[in-house]
Amino acid sequence: MMLGPANLVPQEDILCLLSLYAAAAQGPSGWQLDTGATIPAWTAPDHVMPANELGSFFPGSGNTDANQGGFPWGILPPLDDNFYLIQAAYEYYRLTGISAYGPEPPNGAPAGAQTPIDQLFQSVRADGETGVVVAPDWTTANAKDFGFRDSVFIDGKVLFPSILKFVAANQLAEMAAASGQVSKSGYYAGVAAGIQAAIPALFLQSDGWLHASTGYGGQQDVWGTAYAVASGAVSGNVAATLAETLANAYLAGTTIKLGQVRELPVTEPLNNGYWQGLCNTTGCGDYQNGGYWGTATGWYIVALACSYPDLARGLAQEYMSAMQASVDSDGHALALEWVDPDNGQLSSNTYYVATIALTLNVLQSAGLTGNRVPLLTRAPLPLATRQESRNTACQASLPSAAPVLR
Repeated sequence: MMLGPANLVPQEDILCLLSLYAAAAQGPSGWQLDTGATIPAWTAPDHVMPANELGSFFPGSGNTDANQGGFPWGILPPLDDNFYLIQAAYEYYRLTGISAYGPEPPNGAPAGAQTPIDQLFQSVRADGETGVVVAPDWTTANAKDFGFRDSVFIDGKVLFPSILKFVAANQLAEMAAASGQVSKSGYYAGVAAGIQAAIPALFLQSDGWLHASTGYGGQQDVWGTAYAVASGAVSGNVAATLAETLANAYLAGTTIKLGQVRELPVTEPLNNGYWQGLCNTTGCGDYQNGGYWGTATGWYIVALACSYPDLARGLAQEYMSAMQASVDSDGHALALEWVDPDNGQLSSNTYYVATIALTLNVLQSAGLTGNRVPLLTRAPLPLATRQESRNTACQASLPSAAPVLR
C-alpha cells in the first residue's frame, strides 16, 4: 500500500519486489503445513524473509517452513496480501506502461485465459453473489482480514479486503484494457461494480458507520469507512453519509488524536471502544486495540475534503504538527507506528513508513498535494469552532473509480 504517485519507490525496485514476491508465492498447488494450516494455491506471502528469500505466509513469526501458521494466527493466510501484489503490478504498469497482461495471450492460450495475476485475484475467498471477501469462522480458520489488525478475531463477509479487491479489480480492468483484452477488462469492471453496490447493503448500519464484518468483530470501522470514501468504493449519497459520520466523530474527538486515527471510535458500543476479541496479549489502548495510527490519516483527510474542506485542512495541519513535534537529533520526524495519548502510551517503532508514505501517496492521488499542499495553506480554526462547510456540488462528483491507488 506504500506504492503510489509520490513515486517514492523507483520502477526498478518495484520490478525487483514483483520478482521476489512472485518467486516466493504459492503456485498452482496448495501446501498443507505441520501446524494444521493450509496455504491455498495462488497465495502471495505476507512477507519474504531476507535470509532465504522464501515466503512467510502468516503474521506472528518469520517462519518459512511447515511450522508457520496455526492458531491463533490463522490456519489460512491473511485475505489482503494478494491484492497488494496486484497493486505492485499496477504501479509498475503506471510507471512504465508495461501491463501484467501482454498484447497476446501467453503460450498460445485462448483469449481470456487465467494468468497468474488472475489466479491471485480469484483465489481469495469471496461471496459468489456479491464478490465481497469472506473470512471463515474465527474459532477454526481465523484468517486475518487486514494486516493492520492481524491481532483481531473476525469472520463473516469482511469490509476492508473487499475494498482492496474493488481497487484491484479496477486496476486489472485498466491493465487488461491497455493490452486490448476487452472482455477481461469488462469482467473486472463488473466485479468492481458489484462490490461497490454490495458494500453499503452489507456493511452500512443505522449508526452511519461501515462495520468491519457481518460476523464476529463486526464493529464500527473507522479506517474502513474512511478508505471506502477515499478509494471510491462508495459514492454519491452513501459517501456523503459516511463523510458526515467521519466529520462528526472528528469534531467529537472520538476517532482522532494528534492527527492520527483510531481503528474504532472510543464510543464503539460493543466492547467500550475496543475490539471484540484479540489473539494476543495486546491490552486496551495499545497497538491495534486503541492506538492512533498515521497510516489511516490520508484516507480520513480525503474522505472529509470534498464536503468538509475546513475539517480536512484542520486534520492535515494537526497531523503535520504532530510529525514536526516529535523529531530526532537531525530534525527528522520520528514517525511513530502508533500513539495513544489517552493512556500515555507510545509505540517503540520509529520511522514507520506507513505513517508518512501512505499518507503522502493518498493525498497526492486525490490531487491534494503538489509543489504546495492546498490543505495546509491556512491555519485551522480551533476544533470547537470549525465550520463544517458542506460542498454539496462536490458530493455528486465523488469518484467511482479508485483514486487512492492510481
